[in-house]
Amino acid sequence: MNQAKQKFETIDSHQIQIAKCIIDLSQYTKSIRAKILYNHIFFSNLPSPYIDNILKNNNYLRIINHKNYNPRVIEAITSNNRWATIKVDEFAKKFIEFLDYPESIWEHVYENQISELSKAVLAVLMSTGTPIFINHLERATNEYSKYNQNTNNHTYNSINLKNP
Repeated sequence: MNQAKQKFETIDSHQIQIAKCIIDLSQYTKSIRAKILYNHIFFSNLPSPYIDNILKNNNYLRIINHKNYNPRVIEAITSNNRWATIKVDEFAKKFIEFLDYPESIWEHVYENQISELSKAVLAVLMSTGTPIFINHLERATNEYSKYNQNTNNHTYNSINLKNP
């Protein structure tokens, strides 16, 4: 929703009130987890043999019962043809490996698809926690960039931070 608000000024109207909530994944029942998995598979372009591999030997149970079960990870695995680089007979195994090491999913995005500013902001947020005031984030990001050479010593202002 925030991305849409940035792109389309009319959505950023004060008339639209969006409820904020925290989703506690530990409260998801096995049934809810199964429905989420099913939904992602149903709306993906996964070929039938890949789906069959998830069903084989009840691999789907290992997925929905996994300690790192996360709908975002499920979505990342089933969308964007990520599966296309995986052999059909290894798909369920790789699926579990992505859940075991979810950072492997985001590694490519982090290293290749986001700006240096976004990397700096992520580093600052990971070290400071949330909530953080925007002026504190701006100051901390500038200090981080001065200290860390991988951001090429850029300085950032509030306009930059609104559109990383």
